[in-house]
Amino acid sequence: PNGAGKTTLFNVIAGVLEPTYGSVYLDNEDITGLPPHQLFQRGLLRTFQIAHEFENLTVRENLLIQGLKIDSLNLGLLGKFNLKRHIDNSVGTLSFGQQKKLSLIRILNAKERIIILDEPFVGLDEESKNILREFMDSIKKENRTLIFTSHIDLEDNYREIKIDD
Repeated sequence: PNGAGKTTLFNVIAGVLEPTYGSVYLDNEDITGLPPHQLFQRGLLRTFQIAHEFENLTVRENLLIQGLKIDSLNLGLLGKFNLKRHIDNSVGTLSFGQQKKLSLIRILNAKERIIILDEPFVGLDEESKNILREFMDSIKKENRTLIFTSHIDLEDNYREIKIDD
């Protein structure tokens, strides 16, 4: 439920917040308090519930600044998410759902071994949710780690830890 501390936990794991007490370990190494960029270098990617794109840059510039190429894969994803016609528009002019789809393109390019997704389905239409589900399934098949929160039922495809009142 809302307010249970899921996002706070993700922020502690990803180095955005320091824990009040306790430690975070990765590969038997204490990574507590390491900044996010160092954790990224160690293979950990954390996304946010609300898209954090650069609103003053275009869609194209956002992809490029994140190290992504404007190649057939990403042009295809832009087309699938109906963003191709917005490629030279400022991200600040896009709706919440469109910005979420843009951040989804970054997620779909992720090669990190640990991916943390905070409410990734919020603001997505059904087709985009299906694309994200396929990606999540591929992570599982590649034996990478996926940690996510969701308020939608994903059937029994994932090991579930429920946080209830």
